[in-house]
Amino acid sequence: MSRKRSLKETFFCWLATIIGFVVALIPTWFYILAKVLLAPQGFWQNFLLLGVGLFFLGGLQLVLVIIFL
Repeated sequence: MSRKRSLKETFFCWLATIIGFVVALIPTWFYILAKVLLAPQGFWQNFLLLGVGLFFLGGLQLVLVIIFL
């Protein structure tokens, strides 16, 4: 009986981890989609999009670190 309960808890931990990864990667998918749709040309457009991406994704990592702590 204890083994079944342990496997059930392990399954839910894995499920929570997978859901957490999917939620954490949504902004990355949005950034990649925006980069593909905008198709920046030239240095300054790429630089601006990179800056926005770093700000957006860096803010996400900061929030995740705060939640993790």
